[in-house]
This record gives sequence, C-alpha cells and structure tokens, in this order.
Amino acid sequence: MNVAASIAALGGRMQMAIGRCVLRAVADDKACQEVQIDVLADETIDGVEHFQTYGLSVHPHPEAEGVLLSVGGRRGNSIVIAVGDRRYRLKGMQAGEVALYDDLGQVVRLTRDGILISSAQGVTIETEGDLSMTAQGDMTIGAGGSLSIDAEAGIAITSAAGASVTADGALALDGASIAASADGAVTIDGASLTAGVSGAVAINSDNVGIGNGATLGAARRTDAVNDSDDVISGGSSKVRIA
Repeated sequence: MNVAASIAALGGRMQMAIGRCVLRAVADDKACQEVQIDVLADETIDGVEHFQTYGLSVHPHPEAEGVLLSVGGRRGNSIVIAVGDRRYRLKGMQAGEVALYDDLGQVVRLTRDGILISSAQGVTIETEGDLSMTAQGDMTIGAGGSLSIDAEAGIAITSAAGASVTADGALALDGASIAASADGAVTIDGASLTAGVSGAVAINSDNVGIGNGATLGAARRTDAVNDSDDVISGGSSKVRIA
C-alpha cells in the first residue's frame, strides 16, 4: 500500500470538496432547480442541483455566483448553495434589517422603523378568503391616480371619531343606496360632489349643511332646491343651504 499516494489522493479530494462557481444557465422546471456552472477556467458542469431554503424560491440570472459543494470531493456529486448576485445586492442596510429584493429594484424591507414595500411595477394582493388591515395608529391610503373600491356585498366605513373624504377634483358616490353614519362628524369635501343612486340617500343628522358658508336657519326642510318638484325632506328641521 502506497501511503503517500493515498494521502495525496485524499488531499486532492478535500481540496475539491468546496469551491466557488459562476452560473451560466438555469433550468427552473425541475423538482429541484438545476444550473450549469463554471468552476475552474476550463471546467463546466451541467445539471448541478441548486438547493434553496424551504419557502423561498429564486431564479438567479446568469453570471450570479454561488458556493459549490462536491460531496466526497467528487465533481459528479456536487450541489450549489448560497447563490448571490453582487450586481443587484441591496446595500446600505442597517444592522439587523432584513430584505427581499430583485434586479428591478422591487423591495420588501424590514427596517428599524417598520416594513417598507416598494415597487415601480405595481403591487397586487389576492385572496379567496378575508382580508383584514388593522392599525393602532393612523392609516393612510394615497394615490397619484384614481382609487377604486369595488365590493359585491357592500362597503362599510365606521368611525367613532369622525370620517373625512376629500377630493381636489370630482367626488362621485353611486349605488342603489348610500348611507353615512358616524358617532362623530362625517365630512365629504371636493371640488364637485355627485351622488347618483337608484334608491335613497340617507343623511341622519339634526344639522346638515349644503354649500359653502351655509348658515343655520337659511332654509326649511321643505324649501325648493331647483324647482317646485325638487325639495329637501327628512327628519331634520335644520337643513342649511348656502
């Protein structure tokens, strides 16, 4: 038995056990993703399994880099782990922060001040069950374009401290019936307001103001609005029309 030769062979296999690699191609239609990699200057290996963490799946770009493990020091029994891409890595994070990101600049980031979701491509939330959003503080929804809320079973906005809907342009409320109810104040403010219903519009209050500068006692609840056929009626004797 040549001990020196055996030790040399073992040393060679140990050196081959772990290394760096560069991805050249990705096959993502397998039960376990497979990649083609370059290891040494003249060594390319096909069909190497890329093991990923449960619950997290990625499709890396060619030229991404990874860690190659060759079980038993044999290239034919290799796997790729810990693939990264320095071209797109999210930089400047604070200690303890965690983030998901891609090459398009889309980010889900767990910052020191809260969770940030950022995407220039748009964000879609889909569920066949219920969707609940709860905030102990304030909740703000801002849209540079239009905001649409569609529901087949109705929409309810409930507030113990008041509700405000403000628009710089037109504000339209359409439905079979519209009901506004709050323990505090309900404010609907816009450049124009359109309420189109096939049923009733109910405003339950002892003090309803219509128009800028409306004053108490400016009109009775039976006063005409446009002509003799259009009047304001209801349970309030304090309807104000500017």
